[in-house]
Amino acid sequence: MKDKGNAEEVLTRLLGSTSRARILILLFENVGRSFYQREIVLETSLSLQAVQRELNNLVELGTVERKESHARCITN
Repeated sequence: MKDKGNAEEVLTRLLGSTSRARILILLFENVGRSFYQREIVLETSLSLQAVQRELNNLVELGTVERKESHARCITN
């Protein structure tokens, strides 16, 4: 996405969630890459609770896949 700020604004309006928009932008900019939850927290400047909540929503929607590895959640 060319204008990250504008993309975030559009996605926030479309999805109704700034947290979900930031997470999706990060994932779409890094297709095929896996992330630990803490990495998503650092990259998006969101709280751990917000990231966990939105990842749970995205997993339930089938948008992202969760893999458990040594008690760590990896999302891709």
